[in-house]
Amino acid sequence: MKRIWSGEMLADSEETITVLQWNILAQSLGENGDFCLCPGEALQWEHRRELLLKEILSHGADIVCLEEVDCFNELSNGLHPLGYSGIWVPKPDSPCLQYKNNMGPDGNAIFFSKEKFSLIKSYHHVLRMQDETCTKSTVLICELVHLKTGKDITLMVTHLKAKETPEFMEVRKNQSIHIVKLLNEITNQKKKSNIILAGDFNASLEEPAYKLLREAGMSSAYETVCGAEPEYTTWKVRGERGSSPVGDKKRTIDFVFYNSDVIKPVAVLKVPDGVEIGEGRLPNMEFPSDHMLLAVKFDI
Repeated sequence: MKRIWSGEMLADSEETITVLQWNILAQSLGENGDFCLCPGEALQWEHRRELLLKEILSHGADIVCLEEVDCFNELSNGLHPLGYSGIWVPKPDSPCLQYKNNMGPDGNAIFFSKEKFSLIKSYHHVLRMQDETCTKSTVLICELVHLKTGKDITLMVTHLKAKETPEFMEVRKNQSIHIVKLLNEITNQKKKSNIILAGDFNASLEEPAYKLLREAGMSSAYETVCGAEPEYTTWKVRGERGSSPVGDKKRTIDFVFYNSDVIKPVAVLKVPDGVEIGEGRLPNMEFPSDHMLLAVKFDI
């Protein structure tokens, strides 16, 4: 699948970093997700494993932010020999565990290039409602130092509650409120905070979950470079089996946000059009997830 960069495509330098964001589709959720136009072979792990690694490595990423990762060890085995170090946190009460022959719980992961970054510390929070009730989502946080410039970058990766019901929109709103509190804590602790927040937010641009993050000072990398968010970040066709709505679903719900006076997005990887991905939409034999991979080049 052809991908094109948009923006200032100058030669990469030691002060340019590439950040990748991708919900890779957990194996158990892919096999049981009723992607009715997707060939069964395309959902087999033996087929998907190589495609996942190939896609991750295709864009020269220095930082890789992933959701629905139920295959952390397998990805690590492919990425560690190439100079990446990774951190993973499982999702509380992962839905993957309800399926027979699952690969384990899914969760959020961050991989980073050891040639460009050193890890200061990593930790995570289980996101809570305003009444302090725990939800089933986490935010994984890694504090990195860029070895060339000595600048600190705080990476935050999350995956908010899915589905479009009013009840779950309220959950996402509360989860975003918790993230905003964490953002404020980080900025108050550091004189100069360079924050990148990436993930599958399961929220459209009209939802409170998205608006709260923007109102908290988080800028969208894609909007900064292109003037708008991508046309879509997930595009799938569901059948009648399972609990998800039937039919074609095309939404923009994955984002790369940033808050910094120092780091600046200069180019983004454009999403392919409908002709390019095909009538069966996502996933397919060429692309192993129902979410499109996003990538941003930052000057640091």
